[in-house]
Amino acid sequence: MLTGHVYSTAAIIASDDVMEDLSPAERLVVRQAATEAGRMTRTESAARATAGLIALRAQGISIIETIDRPSFVTALAPAIPAIAAKYGVAQLELIRNVLV
Repeated sequence: MLTGHVYSTAAIIASDDVMEDLSPAERLVVRQAATEAGRMTRTESAARATAGLIALRAQGISIIETIDRPSFVTALAPAIPAIAAKYGVAQLELIRNVLV
C-alpha cells in the first residue's frame, strides 16, 4: 500500500440475541477471535500488496515508493468543499487524519 488507499476489511456480525445466548466466556472467545481475524486480515493484505509490487516489478513496471503527500493534499484542496458536503465534516476530518 504505497499510498494507503487500499484497505480491505471483513465484518463479523452477530445479533444481540445470539451474543446474549452465549456465556461471558464464549463472548470473550468470539471477541478475541474477531480481534485476531482483524490482525490476520491486515497481515494478509500487506503480504498481498508486497507480492503485487514484486509481480509488477517483474513485468518491468517502475514503482514510485516515495509519495509526496503534501502535494497530494494541495491538489485535493479544490475538492474539499464537495467532500465535506457529501460526506460530512466528521468524515472529512477522518480523511485528513490519514493524509497527514
